[in-house]
Amino acid sequence: MNRFNTRVDTTLALGIKSALAGGLFRGGSAFGFEIAFVAIIFYGGSLVLDGHMTSGVLTSFLLYSLTIAGALAGLAALFGDFMKSGTLVGPPH
Repeated sequence: MNRFNTRVDTTLALGIKSALAGGLFRGGSAFGFEIAFVAIIFYGGSLVLDGHMTSGVLTSFLLYSLTIAGALAGLAALFGDFMKSGTLVGPPH
């Protein structure tokens, strides 16, 4: 029973570490994304006000950026899932 409790405690500690690291990464990524989005809006807005760009071009750029960011986030999540499954199953024999 002692060996079982030790392994359960180890698994719990690893789960907590993994959840904390994942939360910090996702939170940091979301914060960085929001900062970049606001910077694009401010810089693009100044270009629109100066007449160097139309509001339609700025809007289309923002929509394309959101589409690509969403696709990259999906690929990153998929890669993470593949890495988890490989870790749980072990190396191929």
